[in-house]
Amino acid sequence: MTSIFAEKEEEAIRAVAARYKSRGYDVVVQPGPVLLPVPLKQFRPDLLAKNAKEKVVVEVRSKATLTDATPAKRMAQTIESMPGWRLELVVVNPELQSSVPARGEALSSKQIVARTDEAKTLASKGHLSAAFLMSWSAAEAVLRRIASRNGLDTSGYSPAALYKELYSIGVISRRAYETFAEAIQARNSLVHGFKVSGVSLRAKLGRLIATVDRLLPDLHSTRATIPFESGRRGRRTTAG
Repeated sequence: MTSIFAEKEEEAIRAVAARYKSRGYDVVVQPGPVLLPVPLKQFRPDLLAKNAKEKVVVEVRSKATLTDATPAKRMAQTIESMPGWRLELVVVNPELQSSVPARGEALSSKQIVARTDEAKTLASKGHLSAAFLMSWSAAEAVLRRIASRNGLDTSGYSPAALYKELYSIGVISRRAYETFAEAIQARNSLVHGFKVSGVSLRAKLGRLIATVDRLLPDLHSTRATIPFESGRRGRRTTAG
C-alpha cells in the first residue's frame, strides 16, 4: 500500500525537477554514486541539478521522514565545504491531524450501516447534534475504506485531507466532495462547542447520510478500477 507521505515526496521531486529543467539545468533524479563527487558518494540525494555556475543537491522530506534528520545534516555539512555546490531541502507535508490515530482499522461496512441507522434514529427523536456526529463517523469510515481499496495509506490523515485527496485523484465525485466540505464545517463547530442552526444541521445531515448510502455499495463493487493519472501508484474507482 502506498504511503501518502511517499506520494507527496514523489510529487515534490517531480515538481522540483521540472523547475530546474525549465531554468536550463541538467537534472538527474536519484543520482547514483557514480554521478556524485567523492565526498557525497555515501549519500543518496533525491535529485542533482547542474549548470555552468552551480551544482544543486536536492533532498525532499515529509513529516514522516524529517524526524530522522541526521543524514540530511551530515550532507549539509559536507556540501558547505564544497565550492560551487549547495543543498536545497524541500519539506512537504500532507494535511495531518495529530488526534487521528496513526494506525487503526476503519469500521466495517456492517458497522457503518449500524452507525447511519443510529444517526437516523437519533435524528427522528430530535437529537440532531448527536445524529450528525454519529453520521460523520460513518462518513469518515467510508472514506478510509475507499482509500484503502484504492491503494492509499492514509494513516494519520485528517478528514479534510482525506476527502480532498480522494477527490483530487478522481476517486470520489464532485458531489460527494461538496457534501463532505460543508459537513466538516458543521462537525468542527459541534465538536469545538459552537452553535449550529438546527435547520442547517438537519439539511446537512440528510445530505451526509445520503452520500454515505451512495458510497457504501462501492466498497463491494466488482467493476474494474483504472490506474491513477500523473504517475500515481495504486488504482482508483470514481464513486459517489
